[in-house]
Amino acid sequence: MVYFPFKAAFCIGGGIASGFTLIFAGRDNANKVAGTACRGTWVITPDVVKGKEPVKFAGDPSAR
Repeated sequence: MVYFPFKAAFCIGGGIASGFTLIFAGRDNANKVAGTACRGTWVITPDVVKGKEPVKFAGDPSAR
């Protein structure tokens, strides 16, 4: 309940920032910004709580 709103706000902020990045640095960099902000862990599962899976607040910028 607590994690999701922060992750959603981070993703929305990344989307806004990627719009500016698109204007000033091009499409590839904008995709990296948006991807980094919106990928990663969205839901805290029991495996995350038990330490079996890591929490990745930000995604990997090189992943597509």
